[in-house]
Amino acid sequence: MDSTTDTGCSDSYNSYSKSHSSGTSLNYSSDINAISVDLGDHNGCHGDNVSCNGLKYLPTWPAINLEFRDLTYEVYDLHTKSRKQLLRSINGQFRAHELTAIMGPSGAGKTTLLNLLAGYGAKKTSGEINVNNSPRNMKVFRKMSRYIMQNDVLDPHFTVLEAMLLAAHLKLGNELNHKQKLDVINEILGMLGLTKAQNTITMRLSGGEKKRLCIALELVNNPPVIFLDEPTTGLDDLSSSQCISLLRGIAHRTGRTVICSIHTPSAKVFHMFDKVYILAESQCIYQGAGANIVPYMKQIGLTCPRTYNPADFSEYRSLEFYDILVKLN
Repeated sequence: MDSTTDTGCSDSYNSYSKSHSSGTSLNYSSDINAISVDLGDHNGCHGDNVSCNGLKYLPTWPAINLEFRDLTYEVYDLHTKSRKQLLRSINGQFRAHELTAIMGPSGAGKTTLLNLLAGYGAKKTSGEINVNNSPRNMKVFRKMSRYIMQNDVLDPHFTVLEAMLLAAHLKLGNELNHKQKLDVINEILGMLGLTKAQNTITMRLSGGEKKRLCIALELVNNPPVIFLDEPTTGLDDLSSSQCISLLRGIAHRTGRTVICSIHTPSAKVFHMFDKVYILAESQCIYQGAGANIVPYMKQIGLTCPRTYNPADFSEYRSLEFYDILVKLN
């Protein structure tokens, strides 16, 4: 499938986005000549000149917009003795103050894309990854971004407060004194609803509390970019909803760029994302507001039943989705 727009999606998405008038408004990004979804003014960080804050005791970073163009990633397949493309000429932009979901069926490339954006496996990559319209400097980017893995890596015998103090000492060093570090920790724990659990050892936390602690540990040095690999894995529906709501609040209130891969979210969770980026067959088949996916799929002949979860439907019909876009091109 040829990439005919800078979004990495098909020409049909381009024409649909231009003509669709209900719901959110659409506008063109002059920086990348691509279609982007205008989600309104969040009264926070939108561009390079706005600081990303939310933790008053820590220094601030500029708001970060990530853009990638013609991104391709391939590996050597020992079985076929040939090179296999895991991502193929994809394009996109993830903005500050937004919570973005990378979606798609198993093997579509969700975690691969997340890893590349976070800076892992970059040597096997072709294409561009830019930060605020400039080529990414990995040494700087690693300091301003954090990657929260799918599996929680926590010492089971530390209390929440002890884990946070250790993270503060390691990440902040002598930048702040002990009292200032405690102020930072208290602010983060309050933000994530962990204040009452600060003296609880990690092994006794619920699944949702453990995930929130993982996020809290990475907020210690106030990163403007947060990557999460399937943050709702192992959580029940309520905890999943609370986790994504928390991430949405972090993005909106503090101006961070929050990007996570996610597999079959509930309808409630799906609609919490500001933007969804859907992969199939190693390519982008849709990017934009989640609210627009159902009318878009209907326009190309895939009608989602009223009682069906749009996230499940788009994943279940992703191969048909992809094939239709190939034919349209």
